[in-house]
Formats: sequence, C-alpha cells, structure tokens
Amino acid sequence: MSELLRGYLEKMDDFYSVDEFTEKIAQILENDPHLTGVWVLGEVSSLRVRKNHLFFNLLGESSRLPCVFFGMGWLKLAEGELIGVYGEVKVYRQGGYYSFHVENIERTGAYGIKSLRFFQIYSKLMKEGAFSRPRRTLPEFPYRIGLIVSKDSAALMDILKVFKEKGYYFEIKIFHTSVQGKDAANELVEALKSAAATDLDAIIVARGGGSKDDLWTFNDEKVVRAALSVPKYLITGIGHEVDTVMLDMVADERAHTPTAAAEVITSRQREFMDNLRESTRRIFSDILDLMEYYGNSLETRLRYTEASLEDIFKRYKTSLKLLGNSLKGYVNLTEEKLVGSFRRIRDLSPEEVVKRGFAIVIKNGRIVRSIKEISSGDILKIVLKDGDIEVKVK
Repeated sequence: MSELLRGYLEKMDDFYSVDEFTEKIAQILENDPHLTGVWVLGEVSSLRVRKNHLFFNLLGESSRLPCVFFGMGWLKLAEGELIGVYGEVKVYRQGGYYSFHVENIERTGAYGIKSLRFFQIYSKLMKEGAFSRPRRTLPEFPYRIGLIVSKDSAALMDILKVFKEKGYYFEIKIFHTSVQGKDAANELVEALKSAAATDLDAIIVARGGGSKDDLWTFNDEKVVRAALSVPKYLITGIGHEVDTVMLDMVADERAHTPTAAAEVITSRQREFMDNLRESTRRIFSDILDLMEYYGNSLETRLRYTEASLEDIFKRYKTSLKLLGNSLKGYVNLTEEKLVGSFRRIRDLSPEEVVKRGFAIVIKNGRIVRSIKEISSGDILKIVLKDGDIEVKVK
C-alpha cells in the first residue's frame, strides 16, 4: 500500500462520501425558507412531456432554471412564453442536480419581444424591491371604494352587480379610464393618481377578459410605478383567472376577475357584520345576566329595607301621630287665613263694587279712570248693578 493511500485512509473521518455530501446539499437547499414557497418569473424553453409530467427550463437573461410540473403533461405551454411559477427547490440525488418543483403556474400572456420587455421591467422593479414591499391590509369595514375602470365596461357592471346582490352598501367613486389602446396607459396613470388623492378605504383596478395584447397596458412600467405610489389598499381584477399582469404583482391583493375583486370587499364587510352581530349577542347576553344578578340583589335589599322601615315606623309611631296632629292644626289655620283673604279680594272685585251702588264708566272697551280721558261727543257705557246704559257726553 502506497504512503499516499495510507495517508488518505488515515484521514477518512475528515472526508464526506458523495452520498453524504449530496444529502447535505439537499438538506441545505430544501430547508431554506427562501427557496420554498417562492415565485419565479422566466421564459419557457426546452419544453417536453414525459409520463404525463411537464419538464421545461425557465430562462433568465443569463441563466436557466430546470423545472418539473408533475402530473401536468396536459398543460399547453409554449416556447418563449413568459410565466410565473410557484414551488420549491428539490435536489435529484441520483443525478446530482437540482430542479424547481412547480406547484402552480401564472401565465402572463407575453411572448417574444414583449416577453423580453416584460422581463426587463420586472428585473428593474425587482432590484428596487417593488415586489417585496410589505402589503397593506384591507380595513375591517371597507366603505369608500374607488373603481378604476372603463365606465362603459362589463367589468363595471359585474362589480356593481356583486355589490347589489350581496346586500351591502358602499360609497363608490368611479375613475374612468381606457383599458387598451395607445392612450390607455396615460389615462390609467391619471386615474391612479386621482384615486390616490381621494379619501378611500380601497381601490379596485378592473378590466374584463381580452387578448394578451389587450391586457398589455397593465404591464406598462409607468402604470406599475403609479400603482406603487398609491397609499390605499389596492385590489386588481384583470382579465380571466389564467391571466397575470405586472400590476397584479404590486397590488396588495390579486383577484382573478372583476367579480372576484368585488367579492373581496363584500366578504370583508360580511365578516365585519357577522362579528358585530356576534359581539352584540354576547353583550346582550351579558346584560341579561347582570340584570338577573342585580335584580336578585335588589329584591333582597328591598325586603331588608321594608323590614327596617317598619321597625322605624313602630318606634316613631307616637311622634309621627303628634306631628300629624300639628300638621292638621296648621293646615286648618292656614285654610281660615286663605278664606279670609279670598273674601277680601272678592269684595274688591268690580261686580261687588257695582252691587254696593257704584258705577263703572267704559270708553272704547276700557275703564275710564279720569275726567281727562273724556271729551265732548264721546260715547260712553255706564255699568250699573242691574244693567248698563249708553250715553253721549255734552
């Protein structure tokens, strides 16, 4: 045995076997949280199907990621198609290489030159942290809702229909914009700016289905940047379920359709109302329990108070009787004084004065108190005890 081989054998404990080293790599890669449950965007290449499993490479600008989607051989992807894949990294121990095990695919609908442009924009925004920023949460009771949508679109009708059918009420502000065509991107940016400056709880950007080219407006870099500057909760409902645009990637929540976006709002309101009803029920139950508790306590106190008052009354019965007699005498005396006062007041009344032989002179409905109030030619009324006469002053 050569000295060199003997030296290696003596240091065997310092070496990994190939299996051990491969397993260590696998453990590191497969347990890394940054490599599990992640989205990766790239262009489809080397697409092939084997035993109903879909194999392909996902291309970047200067690298490629081998991918496999088990049991999805029926899925019709296309070479050059830009897609997002969700899954995790796995190591193929026998082959000594890693691959990305796909669990879900989002199709952007971009191909060729647009695919390259999409990837360029995506790469730039990713480096700026646009896709990793913290997402806002929807308020507990979203009420003021902004709709960035074409006012003549089916998408708007779908959203309003959901709001009506669910039976909830909203304050809705519509920001009209074109959703395709050469001016659509600029109009969409202005709509986003206007919505951002309005007091809203949430904003929905919506558009119905269309071709991949029709949806390209929502991949425009200035549109995406305008959405990033919106301080409100932003929901997208663009196209169909299989469609994905870059605006979806920066939104706080992505709904697959305009209808689904509306249901995000109504479901949150419904959840709030359910919680409110349950809280009200609990509060009402607690009040009933308290009323029952304090009702029993009050009844006990009233019985005690009643017994105490009876004892007090017995002890002070004589004093109370004397007090009652005193009060009775005081009332009688007061009554006599009042009768005398009323009698004197009555004697001073005009009717009693006239009965005693006096007369009352009236001019124009008013009692005459002085000769100065009478002039020659005045018509006067003189009231006596048994009638009145009318006279003319000479």
